Amino acid sequence: MFYKGHETISFKQRDEGLVFYPYGTLARGYVIAPDERPALEAYIRRWSYWAAALVGLQIALNNLMEWQFSLIFSLISLAILISIYYVRMRRWSTKRTPAATRLSLRESIENQARTMPASWVYPLLIFCSLGFFASIWLLAIPSENDRFALWLGPPFFGYGTYHSIKLAVARLRLARSRHPDTNA
Repeated sequence: MFYKGHETISFKQRDEGLVFYPYGTLARGYVIAPDERPALEAYIRRWSYWAAALVGLQIALNNLMEWQFSLIFSLISLAILISIYYVRMRRWSTKRTPAATRLSLRESIENQARTMPASWVYPLLIFCSLGFFASIWLLAIPSENDRFALWLGPPFFGYGTYHSIKLAVARLRLARSRHPDTNA
């Protein structure tokens, strides 16, 4: 999520003009003027940096707090971040014309694959796969401490592995479309 150009994945050129999808594939987009795009990209970038800072703070405080307090802090932080983004986008979208089309999941993945550096896709896949198998392995070790936190690992890394595979496939499709096989 935090790579150069990640804020551009919510924009798509359609027949009706430039469309901004503030909620990705979860809702429809809004037709915007091209001069609005830089301000929206800057807001998404700033919001992402705040999200990264809160995640970093949560990781730093995780060892200082009991896991219950850490979980409560994480949920409150997440609720605040989502609320700020949702309220801002809701206010912004009331003045805009809704688009006739929605962003499909395939288009979203292709946009992410197009903007993410190729050197990040495969390490991300390896990291998430190793995290998934390590979290499964850690669940097998008997422990009274942080048992609840360990149960969060497999779904998190499992989804990361699934998403990384989809990104890798989309990168391969993009590479094939740019350089079709001449031996066929």
